[in-house]
Amino acid sequence: MLYPFRRDALAAGKVLYVPDQKREGWYFRVNDVTGADLKRGRTVGEPKLRPEGATAAVLACVAAGRDGGRLSKGFGWGRDGLPALALPTFTVAHPRMLYEALPCPADSRVTLIGLPGEMIECVPSETDSRPL
Repeated sequence: MLYPFRRDALAAGKVLYVPDQKREGWYFRVNDVTGADLKRGRTVGEPKLRPEGATAAVLACVAAGRDGGRLSKGFGWGRDGLPALALPTFTVAHPRMLYEALPCPADSRVTLIGLPGEMIECVPSETDSRPL
């Protein structure tokens, strides 16, 4: 689901940091549109230990709540995998992945959810005081 996002961002001249699937804590700095395909990131990206200069993080999800709660894919590349950077975090979802409220505690929070044809700015609910 993130492939079109990566492709369009790279085509627009953005630089992406993609987690290395084989080395925990490492990233590939990608600025070539062919790097939108994760299988090619290793060959066209530059290995980096930290996402230096990153201005936002886009995290994959399996479900998201309108209040910004996010359930990860479980591969450890979510918010916990990022260094302690104060970055706005976004996700991309299909409308079927969107809930008014998640049915279980979120593993992280996002500030924006991108859906086909719609962007949702997330405002945490007053009852959600869980630290993430």
